Amino acid sequence: MSLDESESLTGRTISSFRYKGICQKVLNWQELFESVIKILHHENESVLYKLADLKLNDNDFPLLKVSRNNSGFKSYVKIEQNLYVEKTAGTDRTLSILRYLFKLYKESPSDLVMHVGYSAITRHSGRRYMV
Repeated sequence: MSLDESESLTGRTISSFRYKGICQKVLNWQELFESVIKILHHENESVLYKLADLKLNDNDFPLLKVSRNNSGFKSYVKIEQNLYVEKTAGTDRTLSILRYLFKLYKESPSDLVMHVGYSAITRHSGRRYMV
């Protein structure tokens, strides 16, 4: 499934992704988020720095928060020294942010292909199994 597809992936698991022909394994959606943001930043460092330097209110784009320091973030991804992105909660929110970033980076969302499955959580053990 590619990033340009609009199907909700809430409740689905991710095992890996492919971007520009390179496949990378991930354990969860948060790891996908971190990996893709770092890849995009490596390709063009100016985009996230411009966002970090904007003086935006939380209402300007409440889904994505980028800063030169990590103060005020509950949980964050350190992109590099003096550049932080607040971590997201929720699969659909994560994908919305990635779609937004792909527009900013002028990349095609169809280039990000995610390998997803279904998960089932048993009531007895609370463990997650791939189905």
